[in-house]
Amino acid sequence: MTQNHVRADCNDRLLIRIVVWLAACGSVLAALVTLAAMGARWNSICELATHWPLQLTVSTVLACSVLLVSRRWKWAGLAGTIALVNAIQLAPLFFPQHHGAVAGPICRAISVNVHTTNQETNRFIEFARSQDADFMVVMEIDDRWREAIEELGDDYPFSIYRPRSDNFGIALLSRHVIRSERVASLDDSGVPTIIATVDFHGQPLNVVGTHPLPPIGRRRAALRDQHLARLGEVVLQLPHPTIVLGDLNVTSWSPCFRDLLKQSDLQDSRLGFGVQPTWPSNSWLLRIPIDHALVSRDLIVTERFVGPDIGSDHRPIVVEFARASRQTVSESCGIENRRRDGRLRVDRVSVHTSLAR
Repeated sequence: MTQNHVRADCNDRLLIRIVVWLAACGSVLAALVTLAAMGARWNSICELATHWPLQLTVSTVLACSVLLVSRRWKWAGLAGTIALVNAIQLAPLFFPQHHGAVAGPICRAISVNVHTTNQETNRFIEFARSQDADFMVVMEIDDRWREAIEELGDDYPFSIYRPRSDNFGIALLSRHVIRSERVASLDDSGVPTIIATVDFHGQPLNVVGTHPLPPIGRRRAALRDQHLARLGEVVLQLPHPTIVLGDLNVTSWSPCFRDLLKQSDLQDSRLGFGVQPTWPSNSWLLRIPIDHALVSRDLIVTERFVGPDIGSDHRPIVVEFARASRQTVSESCGIENRRRDGRLRVDRVSVHTSLAR
């Protein structure tokens, strides 16, 4: 064997060792993040660790493969265990749901955070026109964005605008008559939430558009949690089929998100459609799903997907849904029955108090 061959062989072995070492270290890091996520209910920093099951699953599957090939059995076992723990959290999003029969026409809705400083308003306008949605919730609008969005006035003659300069302006645009509207503050920060009833082909449909603060620091994390808790209370009091749209600044795996679903009896529209991450739009590797569409049990989601880059740090989401047939609703675990037995009752006074703030 020549000296060059020996040197090449040594380099190959060194490269293999480095790859194996990186796989082992990555498995340890993934294990630490997974363990930290278990303390999410008690610590806001640990709550940040709940957002990454997709990335953790993919990375530990790759690490496990490398470690198995290199016969590092114990390390492979660690990586495989972490992959399984995180994959279990992802599984419900990928299994097809039993939708049942629908009654009535399909409704298409859009939720989009346009990002206040985004100068490419034309990209949003083009996207909105291409989707032909029945209504949309648009977040982070200021006066400049309101002026741009009003180009869509012929398509969306009914609207509610609450522009702000602090990234928490919000608007609802609708092709259908808005029967009623109110703008509430669901936490002590004062950011607006739109609660409207839209006349969709003669039937009332509640549309809630909301955008809580991001959980940056303990105070903002507490305000975000307060916002989501009161959102659940408010939704529970709405009498008609309901959809909640918005950048909730939380992923599906956070305990406060699970609490919201449990308290409001809403369902995550992503069930059966995959993870569908939306933020940050410029990094597919770190992207997580914080833009949501939540529906009441008397609505059936028939389609859901993430839209294109519109110049914002968020990707828009598009969801299609219809009313469930009476038979489908009666077969599901309906909210009315649970209201009657008292398990989901809340103090109406506290709700009215929170809305008055």
